Amino acid sequence: MEPHALSYMFQGDAQIVPYFCGIIPADHLAYVKAGERPKIYVLFNEHHYSLAVLLKDKCFFADTVCPTMVPYGLTKYLIRNNHPVFFNLPFALQATTSKLCGLYTLYFAKNLLSNCPWDKICAKFAYLDKLANDFYLIDWFRKTYKFSPSQLFDNSYLTLSGTKVDKIV
Repeated sequence: MEPHALSYMFQGDAQIVPYFCGIIPADHLAYVKAGERPKIYVLFNEHHYSLAVLLKDKCFFADTVCPTMVPYGLTKYLIRNNHPVFFNLPFALQATTSKLCGLYTLYFAKNLLSNCPWDKICAKFAYLDKLANDFYLIDWFRKTYKFSPSQLFDNSYLTLSGTKVDKIV
C-alpha cells in the first residue's frame, strides 16, 4: 500500500484522526515526547508498516510481519518516557509477501481506540494460517468502511500471502 493511501485512510476516519500523528520512519519515534492524550504513529520499517499506539502509561506495538523485532526508536522512546506497560503481538499475522500491512495498522488502531482489549484483538487471528488472517482483515475492512480495500492499491489485484488473487473484493 502506498503511504498516501494509508495516510488517507487514517485521516478519513473520524475516530482515529484526532490521535493520528503521521507515518514516520521507525527510528524517529525516539524523539517523540509522551503526552496526556493517545498518539498513533504508523512506523515505516524497511518494506512494511507497523503501528505504535502511545498512551500515557502504556504502549501498544503491532508489527504483523516480524513482531519480535522492536525498532530501536520505540525502545528508546519507552526508556526515555518510563513506560511501564508494553504490549506486543504474540506471533506474526501475515506473510512477508503480503501487501496488507497498512490495513493491519488501521485494524489495530481502530480497535484500540474502541477500547477493545489487546488479547481480544489478537485472538481474532490464526497462529499458522496467514492467508486466513488476510481474508479476515479484508472482510473486516469491507464491513467497517463499506468499500473494497483493492481501491487503495495501485494494482488491479491484491497479493495475499504471496498468492495473486484477482478481484476477490
